[in-house]
Amino acid sequence: SRIALSGGESKAQMGNPGYPVGNKTIEWHTAETDDRGIVPLHAQLKPNENCHGFAATVLRCEESVKTDLLVGSNDGCFVWLNGELVHSAPGKRYYAYNGDRIPVTLKKGDNLLVLLVMQAGRYWLFNVNSESYAFTSVEPDLAVLQRAAK
Repeated sequence: SRIALSGGESKAQMGNPGYPVGNKTIEWHTAETDDRGIVPLHAQLKPNENCHGFAATVLRCEESVKTDLLVGSNDGCFVWLNGELVHSAPGKRYYAYNGDRIPVTLKKGDNLLVLLVMQAGRYWLFNVNSESYAFTSVEPDLAVLQRAAK
C-alpha cells in the first residue's frame, strides 16, 4: 500500500466531527504497513496519545464499480472518498480488522481516499480493504493533499 500520513494533531476531542486544522502546515510522509495492510500509527506519528492523524491514498480503478470498503480503526475515524464524507465513527473503540463496512462507488480512474483517525490512549492503528474489488493503491500527489487541507 502507498499511504501518506500526517498527524499527531493535539487538541482532538472525541466525538467532535469538525476537526479544524487552522493555518497549520500539514506535513505528509509515506506510511509503513504490515502484510495485511494494517498501519500502526502509534509507531509512526508523534505525539501519539489523545490526538488525531490523517491518512490518504489514491485508489486507482480500471472501471467504475460498486463495492464495500472495509475499515478498521482504533479509535474512531472519519472517511472521505473524492471529497465526500462516506463514514463517521467517532469515539473510543477497540480495533477490529475490517470492522466497518462502507458501501461506495469507485469511479474509473483515481479516487482520493482520506481518513481522519482519532486516538484516545494506547494503541492507534487502522486498515482499509475492499470487499469485492482489487484496486491499485498509489501515493497521492502531495500538492493535491495540501490544497485539500486548506
